[in-house]
Amino acid sequence: MRQKQRTGYGGLIKRVVFSLAAFVFVLSLLDFISWLFIRSAFEKASLESDKFLVFRLRPDEKVEYCFGQFYKQWWKKGALKETLTTNADGFRGEAVPPKKAGELRIVCLGDSSTMGYGVGDSWTYPFLLESELRGKYPNTTINVINAAVMGYSSRQGVYSLKSKFLNYKPDVVIWAFGFNDQSVYPFVDNIDLKYVPFEPGEEMADPFITNRMFFWAYRRPLAQLVHSYIFPIIWRAKIAKMIPLIEKEGKFPPRRKKTNLYEKARVPPDHFILNLAEVHALSKKNNFKLIVLNLWGVSDEYGNAAQRYCNNNDIPFIDISKKFGEIIIMDPGERPRAFQKTFDHYYKDQIKPEALEKSPMLLLTMDGLHPNNLGNLIISRVLASYISDNMRR
Repeated sequence: MRQKQRTGYGGLIKRVVFSLAAFVFVLSLLDFISWLFIRSAFEKASLESDKFLVFRLRPDEKVEYCFGQFYKQWWKKGALKETLTTNADGFRGEAVPPKKAGELRIVCLGDSSTMGYGVGDSWTYPFLLESELRGKYPNTTINVINAAVMGYSSRQGVYSLKSKFLNYKPDVVIWAFGFNDQSVYPFVDNIDLKYVPFEPGEEMADPFITNRMFFWAYRRPLAQLVHSYIFPIIWRAKIAKMIPLIEKEGKFPPRRKKTNLYEKARVPPDHFILNLAEVHALSKKNNFKLIVLNLWGVSDEYGNAAQRYCNNNDIPFIDISKKFGEIIIMDPGERPRAFQKTFDHYYKDQIKPEALEKSPMLLLTMDGLHPNNLGNLIISRVLASYISDNMRR
């Protein structure tokens, strides 16, 4: 009887091992196929791994991509073809020369909305801000550095500022985070707190191999296939449900009742504010002016917390999310003609009929989140107006 029992256990173990091996083989095969044919060429060409920041933009790259292919119900075939160019230092834009006496130098830290995912090199709001300020101050040397990377959280922003961008001696740092902080990854809670160190040179905060293995798996081509193709489908469905609430409240996303919704997020709200406080302390120590920008897509829990901190510490807080909401819910007949004229100039031949009517967020964004040319132009002008009114040299 005991012999039969051992044989039964042995057979069960063999079946389990065989099933796991088959499962791993199928996943590996799908991953390989994704790597060959399906994976986003944009992410493949533009990102590389980083020991401390997890990933970063590849230096000296010029990547062409077609943003509209992910949102075919709004955009015509081949729409939104753009180019992303990085310099030798690994950020978007021209290389920055040594700082001159009297120069105004601004560093823009943020995620894909600041980096300009979906728009060309000359239509990010950091690029447009530089143009606006040079027009206002033709006799002043002005450099605006686009230090943003798609997918970055405030934790990565703090590390980037400390490890690299303080060396550029900024006079102003524009801080625009929150959307990726609020993201929740499956299986690993607070993943940025575990992977991204707080101080340059430190080892990752949580070196456990299980977490490292998970993150490696998450960055595989198969996972990125889900991110690049499946996620947009879910996002479109989500937007369709949100539009009536946006038109009613003028906010995005709508208020949520759950107060603990973000306790497992990449960077929970309390740590998000700690990161902001750290940048505030750095601004005093390194003598730069801090401006906090609340962009479209950041939830109230993060945006309101940042606004409270800024109000209590006399830090400029510019709520672009609120401004976008006010414009989007306007009746088309009430909008200034310049809005529609600018939109038509860049997108009339690319957008599908009635897409703007069904999804009014496309007036200022390309997908309900990332600012389009018009959205970036508005952001740059708001920032330029504030800087010229409050920070004249």
